[in-house]
Amino acid sequence: MELEKCNLKEVEELNEELVKELLNGAPGESEASVILWNGKRVWGKGDKLKIKIKTPWSLKEAFRENSDLSLAESYIYGLIDIEGDIFLLFPIVDWIIDRVSSLKERLRLWRLIRKLPGEAKVKRCWAEVDGELHSIERDKKAIQYHYDVSNGFYKLFLDKNMVYSCAYFRSYGDSLDNAQENKIDYICRKLMLKEGEKLLDIGCGWGALIVHAAKKYRVNAVEITLSENQYNYVRERIRKEGVVDRCKVLPTDYKEVDEWNSYDKIVSVGMFEHVGLKIAGLYFEQAFKLLKERGIFLNHAISCNYYEYGPPLPDS
Repeated sequence: MELEKCNLKEVEELNEELVKELLNGAPGESEASVILWNGKRVWGKGDKLKIKIKTPWSLKEAFRENSDLSLAESYIYGLIDIEGDIFLLFPIVDWIIDRVSSLKERLRLWRLIRKLPGEAKVKRCWAEVDGELHSIERDKKAIQYHYDVSNGFYKLFLDKNMVYSCAYFRSYGDSLDNAQENKIDYICRKLMLKEGEKLLDIGCGWGALIVHAAKKYRVNAVEITLSENQYNYVRERIRKEGVVDRCKVLPTDYKEVDEWNSYDKIVSVGMFEHVGLKIAGLYFEQAFKLLKERGIFLNHAISCNYYEYGPPLPDS
């Protein structure tokens, strides 16, 4: 349905019907609300969190791929806005994803979604990549598209050490800087680092972990990244921190490292999400080959989404 050809009152009613179908029985109804582009409240009674549907086509875009990614992109592109306590949003999103997890529910809701007016008129930003999926060439382009926007951009919201993964808040009083330092040292202690050991960091980011490990635990570290900006930043950081004799960074893919049985410890923080499930086995096999006998590999990653990949396999 084209927006120019539809009845706006009908579109309003369709959006209201879809919201109520999605959120019927959802948590937070007394604290949150969903508000349409014309100011009409169509779900909830509270003002602690306001979910604003900015256009008549927002919901169609939000559920075009039936995933939490399309929901998030609707916020990025200004189709849905959030005001108030964002922590109230998470159980609502979980509720929505749970509702659309079954084929029966998806078909029922899609009948409502397809009645909504046409797609949003927004310019979507995609990485221009080609080649075989998860090939070194393709991965390099994808990584550089994401990370090489500029180091200055990431400095706007990261901690002082430029750590681009979740932090470890030991108390409510911890700053982001403290929490990231907590996380880095926690990883080093879990690896049981000892002076003189050889450590490989797969996907090193801006080098905070390796510099910390070299300075405090006196290890010899090799770090790899496919980002040109990160590579140049880490080279300079190693020089400024005075650990040139114990650290080096390489602009390479983990699949290209062939120093078999060379590393006492291997670490990877927030990189596994780039690997892809289809070649996860290859990734772990590569790490195993690079490790010395009785070496330790710590892989830090976001777990699989239950709704995308299904429940865990039963124990064998």
